[in-house]
Parts: sequence; structure tokens; C-alpha cells
Amino acid sequence: MLKKIVLGTVFVVFVGALVTGAVIRTMDKTEQTASTTGSGRGNGENASIENEGISGGQGNGQGSGRSAESGNEVATTGRGKGGKGGEGSELLAEENSDHVWEPYSGVVTDVSEDILTIETDDGESIVVEGRAWAYAQDLGFAIQQGDLVQFEGFFEDDEFKVIWMENLTTSEPIVLRDASGRPSWAGGGKGNL
Repeated sequence: MLKKIVLGTVFVVFVGALVTGAVIRTMDKTEQTASTTGSGRGNGENASIENEGISGGQGNGQGSGRSAESGNEVATTGRGKGGKGGEGSELLAEENSDHVWEPYSGVVTDVSEDILTIETDDGESIVVEGRAWAYAQDLGFAIQQGDLVQFEGFFEDDEFKVIWMENLTTSEPIVLRDASGRPSWAGGGKGNL
């Protein structure tokens, strides 16, 4: 009888430890990733440099919005009509101090299956190619020569890495990297579910 009580107690303690571990793990993941739900149809994205968060949402139809936050300054733009449904998720990541984000806007001068070339308002030519451009196309990001775009990214090894981009002509946004510069197509990593 004493043996059954001891084994039962050990079993209860073991199960309790497993449940406690699962709760702690879930709480840690919840702190890293928050889910957002909004009303209205359309797409949304939020890029925050100092708060180190990027979020994107996908709805079904009309409208889009973008919010950028840097320090105490917040800029928000949005277009569209009301409706229902639409949800997204927010990914929190640590900012990589090696990457200095640079905002740009310009006009698409060349677009093909392999390369996207944008002439910035400053006359600089920025090229988006390789896996970043292929991933954007895989997600259905549509852009044509002559479209106005706004984007942000950084240079690494003399190559421009796009973090997010918005086709201002069609109001279509896309997020290609998290706040640390990690590619979205890489999947899995710390903080990703």
C-alpha cells in the first residue's frame, strides 16, 4: 500500500512538472508573438524600429494601411473601405545593431522574373534580386514598371536587403524580413512559430 502511495505521489509530481514546464514555455512564446485581429478588409503592416516589432495582416478585399514608428514619432497611412474579417500576427524580434535601416521611395524602372530595379527619388538605382525577389513573387506581390514604391532596407556586403516594401500605386505592402534583418523565407528561428 505504501508503495502505491509513493508511486502515485511521484507520478503526480512528474505530471505537475510537465504541466508547469508547458505553461512556462507557452507564456514565453506568447510574450514573443502576439496575435492581432482587426475589423475592416485589407492588408496591414507595422514596422517599428525601436520597439522591434513587425506585423502583417491579410484580409479579403479592399484597403490597406501602414504604420511606422521610430522613437516618439509615429506615421500612419491607410486607405480603403470598411467591412469585416481580417486578422494578422505580430512577430517581435531583437533589432540587429549591425544593420542600419534606410527608407527609400522611388519608381520601378525594370521588373522581370529575376530582378526588380527601382530608381529612388535621390536618383540612386536599387536592385532587389535573388531569394528576396523570388519570395516576394511567391507571396503574390505584384508590381509593374512605372509603379511608385516605398521601401526600407539595409546594405550588407554591397547588396541591398529589403525589409519591407509597399507598392504605392496599388497600396500593396509586403514584409520580407523581421526587425533583426532575418529573412521571412528562412522560416523557423527564435521567436517564430
